Amino acid sequence: MNIRKTYRHLNIRDKIFTLSIVLLVIFTITRIATFNYVTSMYEERIYQESSNTLELFSTILDNELQKVENLSFQISTDDTIQRYLDSRTSDLIDYEDYMRRTSFLLRLRSYAFSEQYLSSIQIYDKQGGNYLSGFGSNVERERMASLLKGSNGENIWFHSESENKIMAARIIRKKENVLLDHLGILVITIDMDQLMNQWVALSPNRFIVTKDQQVIYRNNNLDIGVRLFTKEKLRKGYAIETVNNHDFMVSYKPSRYSNLTYYNFLPYDYITDQTAWINKVMMFSFLFMLLITMILSKKAASLITRPLEGLTRKMKKVQKGDFTGTHIAMDQHGQDEVSQLHVNFQVMMDRINKLIKENYEKQLIIKETEYKALQAQVNPHFLYNTLDSINWFARIHKQEKISMLTESLAHLLRNILSKKEPLITVDDELDIVKDYMTIQQHRFRDRLHFSLDYEIGVGKYLIPKLTIQPMVENAIQHALEQMLEPCYISVTLKKQNNLLIIMIEDNGPGIDIETISDIFKGKVKSKGSGIGIYNIHERINLMFGTAYGVQVDNTMDKGTRIKITLPFMDK
Repeated sequence: MNIRKTYRHLNIRDKIFTLSIVLLVIFTITRIATFNYVTSMYEERIYQESSNTLELFSTILDNELQKVENLSFQISTDDTIQRYLDSRTSDLIDYEDYMRRTSFLLRLRSYAFSEQYLSSIQIYDKQGGNYLSGFGSNVERERMASLLKGSNGENIWFHSESENKIMAARIIRKKENVLLDHLGILVITIDMDQLMNQWVALSPNRFIVTKDQQVIYRNNNLDIGVRLFTKEKLRKGYAIETVNNHDFMVSYKPSRYSNLTYYNFLPYDYITDQTAWINKVMMFSFLFMLLITMILSKKAASLITRPLEGLTRKMKKVQKGDFTGTHIAMDQHGQDEVSQLHVNFQVMMDRINKLIKENYEKQLIIKETEYKALQAQVNPHFLYNTLDSINWFARIHKQEKISMLTESLAHLLRNILSKKEPLITVDDELDIVKDYMTIQQHRFRDRLHFSLDYEIGVGKYLIPKLTIQPMVENAIQHALEQMLEPCYISVTLKKQNNLLIIMIEDNGPGIDIETISDIFKGKVKSKGSGIGIYNIHERINLMFGTAYGVQVDNTMDKGTRIKITLPFMDK
């Protein structure tokens, strides 16, 4: 438990170094113990070595040849290849034929490169077309047809004209509806040199593969035929023969899947020298690898952790709100996974900065510019002087209502146009609402009833300018003007936790769900040049975040309830 706890508290660099050394020590001890055991038993197993080696060799080759035979069946029944061969009715092709041919050739190529020892894959179609993928030579169609005659669709192995290559061939028959129509001929060429190098390249043995007493593969430049090895001489499974002044123990084994025969030549004079040489090489390799592993693991651990430590420092800066200093050169850490993590982090930070600078600030400036442009449409001094003249003229003629309306309109315009800041107090905003409602109540008389209710103390808090008045104006346009009976509009302000809640309610016809959805998608425009619900909601989102804004409750046939949520802010 103490070792595990200590290991968990190590940094990544020390963990990698420690793990590398432990694995090397375990590997070294295991290899030394195994080699000593094998060496002690080697002399006792010398007479079994040849047959065991041949068994392994034959098993590998049989398995690989069986894989090739399975591959041959897979190719011959492949849907893409079947469709293309079945569609071959003439040499004229259209676009659809071209696409089928392209898919066919790509599929053939993928099969040809599925194993390194596959030299080529060749297909003849029923129209005489020849398709070759790989580096093998073409095989005559007539020769294939004669070899496959009577095969009934089975795989047939035969010797290639090129030395150290064998071929597997079969007839491709149509599998759809089990019609078994002749579609073509498939030939797979195997490079035996490549196959042997892939599996037994490190073996000191000599191998020969024959078919019908004909040598089709030999390795290690073993210049010998099979004429010396008759069944009588090898009836015990092995024989001792001298070849080119060297003694060999020769054993053979027939293939389980084909008519091939495998021969193994195990040199006697090689065994002792090889054992002593391996002993020395093993000891030297273990010491050398121990030293190299200690140096390289330390270096590799440092190369891995250094970029991670740099990325951690950048993340901590971002966590503190500092978005600067995250840029790095693209080739500073290479192209590995850690480097990609750096690049992705940098791209993410660049994107965030771009959104902040180009989107947020741009949208905020646009909104403020729109409001300033709206405010600048009327010359305030001209309006003030004109309304003041109307007010005095009404008073002279004792028109109190006209004087009151004019004075309310003047106060309304003065409050709207004189305050340049984007945030005003709740009291200032409510003054605008009161002046506006005074005008509207004189206009609609008994059809309009307005009530205002707010908690003591909320008047000093700041809210965006023209937040409540446009909502009241919308209520008059969409509720009062749409009904004949009296319209009741109420505005309520209250504190709730750390939020300022503003409720605007009316008893109008209400808003359906689809219209509410369209409003917040920006599809519904406000009447005239007024400020709509969507604009107010977007302005609040831009200024305070998406946690705040406007909410419209669906009260169809029972009126409309609008809820505005704002953070507490004071001067």
